[in-house]
Amino acid sequence: MTLPIGSKPVALKNNRWGKHGFSFVEVMVALAILSGGVVFIYKSFLISLDYIHHLACRSYALTLLDNKINYFQQIFAAKKEILFNQQDAGDEVTINNRKVYFRYEMDFKMVEKLKNIYQLDISLAWNEGNRHKQLARQVYIANYDPVTPTTDDESETK
Repeated sequence: MTLPIGSKPVALKNNRWGKHGFSFVEVMVALAILSGGVVFIYKSFLISLDYIHHLACRSYALTLLDNKINYFQQIFAAKKEILFNQQDAGDEVTINNRKVYFRYEMDFKMVEKLKNIYQLDISLAWNEGNRHKQLARQVYIANYDPVTPTTDDESETK
């Protein structure tokens, strides 16, 4: 004979077949929900990697455009003309272990009715997988000689 100590003993309710645990349908539903969550996380990870690659390419393209514009401004200031080098029509770089080829398109022309002001239209295009991306800039370059202003004291002595 045993004496119960504490609360009353609790009887476990049995399911229809008299066994304890989960049914096959419950396990399959839980597995389907879990696998759906894993697929969603994996897909979002791949999308974020693709977006990071796009941002890296775009950042590099902006740097290339700015460098090319600065180069043309320096050449124009020194030689008073812009010489296009057809061999410099593009750059191939490796970004995130992928080769990316950047192609330039440039147009340099004099602005009508304005003396010594030129317009440089430059665009940079590249492919990311099956998508075509492009950045473009329009810059005005002036050919001027800075004149140092004279003060009133200097003009009175002359």
